[in-house]
Amino acid sequence: MVARGNWNCLNGIWQAYSLRGWYATIVHNIVGVDLDEGGLTVYPYSGKEMQLLGLHFGEKTFDIHLCGSGAFVKSIEINGSAIFGTNKVPFDMLMDKNKVVVYRGETAESFCTIKKTYGIKISEYSYTNEMVEATLNGCANGECVLYSEKPIEVMLNEQPAEMQLCKDGNYKIQIDFSNAQSVKLACKKGENV
Repeated sequence: MVARGNWNCLNGIWQAYSLRGWYATIVHNIVGVDLDEGGLTVYPYSGKEMQLLGLHFGEKTFDIHLCGSGAFVKSIEINGSAIFGTNKVPFDMLMDKNKVVVYRGETAESFCTIKKTYGIKISEYSYTNEMVEATLNGCANGECVLYSEKPIEVMLNEQPAEMQLCKDGNYKIQIDFSNAQSVKLACKKGENV
């Protein structure tokens, strides 16, 4: 084979670096899941039920089943244990081989949902109808995005969190991990509920 267009490699090889980006885009846009150093995040949408089997990420393998349809996660079943109020699978619930069943719906059923934590691992997660608690682990700075249709109170290490309310109903919280690699998150219903 001859190199084309004065490139110093054969046809197509120079774009092999983008294979990982292509793969991640397909998985995110079609299936609605994303994997980062913090684990698995679900981005629900009103699409068909589907499954993705044998998805590899790092040392872990995922069989993902999307049930129902809608823009909200009703619950996630990870290796047989159901969790509510989060789109991010707690990292300490993951095993080498994981079965993830996502139940989607048209309305938010949880008073508060952890929608995204960019590059942040969540662990020690608990949810009740009154409180969401988790330990967030990261380095440098991170962002946690919460969704609630009603006012919420959020604490980081038992101190009120500074939140930015966005037009889409999401609350963005910037987290500084420079003083500690883990932060305790507690979210409860606001007083105006």
